[in-house]
Amino acid sequence: MQPPAVLDRIRNTVTRGVQMNTSGDIITVHRVLTAVAALSLLWGAESSYGAGSRLPLAGVASVIAFVGSIAIVIGATVAKDTRVLIRLDLALLALSLVVLGAWVGSDLLLDTSYRTDEEVFVQYGAHLISQGKNPYGVDMTSAFQMFPLAPQQFTPRLDGSFPTGMGYPALPMLLTWVANLFTGGYHTIIVLNLVAACVSAVLAFLMLPIRFRPLGVLLTVGMPGLVLHVEFGFIQVLMLPFLLAASWNWSETGRAGKLRKSGVARAVCLGLAISIQQLAWFTVPFVLVGLYLLRRGELGRRGTVLTVVRFAAIAAGTFAAVNLPFAVTAPKAWFNGIMEPLTQHAIPLGNGLIGLTEALGIGSGNLSWYSNGALLLLITLLLAYSLYFRVLGSAVFVLPFVGLLFSSRSLAAYFVPLAVLWGVSLLCADREAFAATPRLFDNRFSDRARKLIVTASALPSIALLGLATTASQPLKVAILSTDSIGPLHLVQQMTVKVTNTTDKPVSPHFLTSSSSLFASTFWSQSGGPAALAPHQTATYTLSGTSQAAMAFASSDFKIMAVSDDPAAVSWSPLHKNVPIYAAMDAGPDNAAYPVGTEVTLTVHLRSATTGKDVKKSGVRVVLTQTVYLPGITPGPATINGKPKQDPAIATTNADGMATFVVHCDTPQTLPVMFQAQVANGNLSYSSIVPIIWR
Repeated sequence: MQPPAVLDRIRNTVTRGVQMNTSGDIITVHRVLTAVAALSLLWGAESSYGAGSRLPLAGVASVIAFVGSIAIVIGATVAKDTRVLIRLDLALLALSLVVLGAWVGSDLLLDTSYRTDEEVFVQYGAHLISQGKNPYGVDMTSAFQMFPLAPQQFTPRLDGSFPTGMGYPALPMLLTWVANLFTGGYHTIIVLNLVAACVSAVLAFLMLPIRFRPLGVLLTVGMPGLVLHVEFGFIQVLMLPFLLAASWNWSETGRAGKLRKSGVARAVCLGLAISIQQLAWFTVPFVLVGLYLLRRGELGRRGTVLTVVRFAAIAAGTFAAVNLPFAVTAPKAWFNGIMEPLTQHAIPLGNGLIGLTEALGIGSGNLSWYSNGALLLLITLLLAYSLYFRVLGSAVFVLPFVGLLFSSRSLAAYFVPLAVLWGVSLLCADREAFAATPRLFDNRFSDRARKLIVTASALPSIALLGLATTASQPLKVAILSTDSIGPLHLVQQMTVKVTNTTDKPVSPHFLTSSSSLFASTFWSQSGGPAALAPHQTATYTLSGTSQAAMAFASSDFKIMAVSDDPAAVSWSPLHKNVPIYAAMDAGPDNAAYPVGTEVTLTVHLRSATTGKDVKKSGVRVVLTQTVYLPGITPGPATINGKPKQDPAIATTNADGMATFVVHCDTPQTLPVMFQAQVANGNLSYSSIVPIIWR
């Protein structure tokens, strides 16, 4: 093909349908979408602005994004025809890629930490491949020394352990292995995610109908959800461009009994997607059933089956080609590895139905009912998709993920990165092709019968999910006391009473869950038995062996006690913060003072519930002082005229205020740290006020 022909094809792709989009209503819709998408880039521009002092290019990109976004909004406002809006949309796409690169790039260069265990596992797996080793079946505990990960980013399991092996198909490791040649092994997954997000933005832009193209920018860059998952190294971002490519005009696949190059490409892309992350597996039955229903009226049963089999064979062959070297050398380890996310018994967590049970503290004495109920619901959705294909055909890449909302693991990461896929697949669907498809069992089932079948098939899953949300918790947990680290505002130790309410032994493991529903890492437990006998009551001392386990003293929290047999979770009542706490401010300037200067520190009583000052007299308030050297030493200041008194105590007046006068006669090179608390209230610490005398 000659270059002019290539340019003509690109021009036709970019401007396709322009002659049809000339009505005032269509132009108005297009104008509004362009303006909204441009405004959505301001969030990303602001996110990269903070890195400008250390990374000038990020600052420049932020300014360009701000100015460019406002300019596009103004241009969309005054645009008179679709051709002008097309040019603005092209500028919008280019600007979104600048924002995306600056946003992720600045975060990548300024924050060197690893944020998910899957990023660490994939990065380490690529390291093993470079050494000629099969990463499946290898204990990857040493990966966390090479790629340090905060303890709260591990995936806790119900038995008190964490995954330590490769749990994903091979393609992310292979891509990382190759890309390491260019990144030097520094957060290669995030770099690959950035590339995948850019490709997805371009694909979405080109695939969407012309007046909806700004949505491609809005769903990839304008909504921060996808970008945050890029930065956290979630590998499902890598499968996004492949699923987008597989969804492009997928209703044309197998027309006239021939897959053609486009159909083969879709099958290969689907095979690559399922070679990245298990989430893509759920789309396969829907795609195959949809392809069968699309083609059976045209090709007959035998021809349709052959077409579907060829498509499935290409997708499966692609998956096999990627994974075969690892499956052949260690078949059991490979199979166990790729099935681990489905069998690992991770603690319940997510934004779906399980989030309601966590928030309300009800259920679930049997987490397997969640898993089985979600599986049955997926089957029901597939049945509904088959029987109502004329209506649901365009939701082929949406319905597979609905069932996951009812799983005990329904993390936002399973849904947010796929928003652009759902938007594109729904808006680009050939609804006329679906509407013209012969209905399955049209001569056997009436509309009423179809409704009854789908309803009846949904009842078992609904029943299981109902049981899961109401199943009695095996353990009764009560927090008896807490002990906190004042300067850090963290609860470091707790005493809890636990009763086994069942007729079988239960081995509990303890985490804390804050009001945000996210769980901590495991607390170290002592004092109680490893397994509680039936109906036994024991007292445990829980210690936070890492800061990731410790609960914030300023937040309400509850204990989450998990067990693997039975697979269940039990919650304590929400542990409320103290009614009042000490509040102390540093003053307007917080400047250094001359030696001997007296400084007055005023402590207010403040409500932990409303944040308002509490006027209560006679409350004893304690003030402590510390100097943080290479070690920690008592402060040198006198408080209320008493030399180096530590701690000092004052009583609140009628306005709920306690006053302390501090001064120091010797110059200090380091600030003295003052902190107040309500006496006998170990969760009532104020913020730290530093004072330095020179």
